[in-house]
Amino acid sequence: MAEQVALKTGCTVAEPVWYGSHPYNHLGMPGTVVVPEDAFLANLRAVIAGFWNTGFRKQILLNGHGQEEVIPLALHQWAKKYQVPCVLISLHWPTVIHDYLKDKAHGGPFETPSNTPVKSKRPTRWPCSPNSCTWSWPWIPSRKAFCRRATWTRAAKCTTLPSKGTSTWGWAGTEVLVYPEGVIGRPTLANAEKPSRALRLLMDYMVKLIGDIMTRFPAGQLPPLKK
Repeated sequence: MAEQVALKTGCTVAEPVWYGSHPYNHLGMPGTVVVPEDAFLANLRAVIAGFWNTGFRKQILLNGHGQEEVIPLALHQWAKKYQVPCVLISLHWPTVIHDYLKDKAHGGPFETPSNTPVKSKRPTRWPCSPNSCTWSWPWIPSRKAFCRRATWTRAAKCTTLPSKGTSTWGWAGTEVLVYPEGVIGRPTLANAEKPSRALRLLMDYMVKLIGDIMTRFPAGQLPPLKK
């Protein structure tokens, strides 16, 4: 998504930060590398500082998965530590396409409520990287929650419920134990058409966001230091 936006705006796309600090429910899932929060925060602060010193004083951190509780804290810590003029934004992109991650019962395109759903994430990735996805996964894992979901939202945060899945514990079992299939959601229901409009809207938003920043603070201009 960042590369597509860069084609429109001319912005620079950095290499990804490959390993992050996941919510507790991801712990133990094979292939998941969980970096402790203090180490992850220090790494992000160093990355921001490195790019700032290079001349990139306007930075947008585009979250891939699982770090939405940690990245904003890194920005605040960086700003408190250095107190230099810059523009830093942690973009939680599911919020931008809030309505397009809902299930059909709430006006969205999906048959079941969105979690970190393979049925939305996989097809969202498909237009950008078609060779990285397969549609032949046969399994349909069961949902296993201890409490009814009417009072809390799942990871994609596509409802207005106040309790986020990543801010709760004890409502459902840890994933490695309750999802032995290794997948959450129902991949057999996925297709590339459902999120296509949402993907366009998201990238349009990102282009507008960068445009708004550069209109207010053109190259060489920053928020006033005295303020």
